[in-house]
Amino acid sequence: MSTGFYTNPIYLTHDTGAHPENASRLRAIEQHLEAEGVLSRLQTRSGRPAEAHEVNLLHTRKHIDRLEDAASGGATMLDTPDCVVSPGTYEAALHAVGAVLDAVVEVSDRQLDNAFCAARPPGHHAERDHAMGFCFFNNIALAAEFLARELGYSRIAIVDFDVHHGNGTQHLFEERPDVLFISTHQDPRT
Repeated sequence: MSTGFYTNPIYLTHDTGAHPENASRLRAIEQHLEAEGVLSRLQTRSGRPAEAHEVNLLHTRKHIDRLEDAASGGATMLDTPDCVVSPGTYEAALHAVGAVLDAVVEVSDRQLDNAFCAARPPGHHAERDHAMGFCFFNNIALAAEFLARELGYSRIAIVDFDVHHGNGTQHLFEERPDVLFISTHQDPRT
């Protein structure tokens, strides 16, 4: 069985400082895989930056441009205080999307049996036209849309395991019968 492991040093250029979503999360994943002897058994890939038209499959052009302008213009956040922006954020976000798209293509083409993308910034809170909850582009939703539009998949399932609900992914697909979205998350009422 071949497992792709997508990671790229460019993700570390999305500098969020002491924010909870920071580069140490990726370093910890890679260090743990190395310490357990797993990393050497994975097919390591760096991925590519997504093209703007690929991000535009689900996100508005205005939203894409706003993130690019924020990162290049010295902004420190986009839309909400928890969406920290640095000069490297836009390129890191494009690479995160590109890695996920590469992963679904390689698995679909049976070049890999499965894949794990240790990419950031994360994506499942990102909405069509705005950033939210540390997320700028909805990486997994874009992968699902790419599978449907470009690779002809007619049924796609997304299972989201996180402490938070993947609201952005749900909103992007809640009217779509071809995409099943399942979110397991903490609920303060229980």
